[in-house]
Amino acid sequence: MSQQREGFGKSGEFGQRTVPVQVAGQAVHTVSAGAEVSPLQVSVSYYGRMRVRRPYALRIEMNEPTIRSWVPRIPGALTTPGAWTETPRQGNRLTFYVTPLVRGRLRGAALLVEKGGTTLEIPLRMKGYTYRLTWFFFILALVLPVVTYFVRLYPLEVMDRPPTEAAQQPGPGGAGAAAVPPGPPPPMPDRIPYYGAEALERWINKKSAHLVGIADTPDAVFLLLRELKPYLVDTYRFVLERRMFEVEVFLAGLTLTLLIMAIQGTRRRKLRVSL
Repeated sequence: MSQQREGFGKSGEFGQRTVPVQVAGQAVHTVSAGAEVSPLQVSVSYYGRMRVRRPYALRIEMNEPTIRSWVPRIPGALTTPGAWTETPRQGNRLTFYVTPLVRGRLRGAALLVEKGGTTLEIPLRMKGYTYRLTWFFFILALVLPVVTYFVRLYPLEVMDRPPTEAAQQPGPGGAGAAAVPPGPPPPMPDRIPYYGAEALERWINKKSAHLVGIADTPDAVFLLLRELKPYLVDTYRFVLERRMFEVEVFLAGLTLTLLIMAIQGTRRRKLRVSL
């Protein structure tokens, strides 16, 4: 006898056939032909998102304690107790404690119920998570402002050759023509320091010229340096000129950390099932 499932995942185990469980308000399937089953209203409350290695309650409430066998089947999690095979002690309520041991979706999680010699399966959508990503962004929010502070406090310095004399000489009749002293020009220093964004631009140019002399350097490297150089220089100039940039970086990192915590937080789910 083939049973049609209602999108609740794989069939149950324990060597018994599984019948579909439908949400309250829909038709209730019978276990076998000619045998009617009185509907039993069951409410299952559990956590859909759980932090790894933290216990969470899985509560079951029913209108009458007629079912005595409840077995939570949750791969990747520790369930206490592993099964309940007697009358509930708290009237019509049962409580299991689920401790996820792995990250990610707990596939195949279900609550197995034995009623009338047939095993029914109530699917559970569960997922385990950790705060690794949250801690990463929180540490990043603390480290980046410090790095930015020292970058602004000690800007990049590069020693490079000064501009050529032809570029320094004023044009004929220019405003700087009268300022040129008579006699031979003063000796030019071999190298002068450059700071900030100009120093970064000259450093990239020097590295590019150094790579030109290496025969095995692929053309993609030169293309990448040429495309990224304006963005790197403009970004470095923005960081140096932006006031209170460290505070903005810290607030942005803290906001992102809180947002991730809100997204990864625990979530409760509640199912109402007729058996």
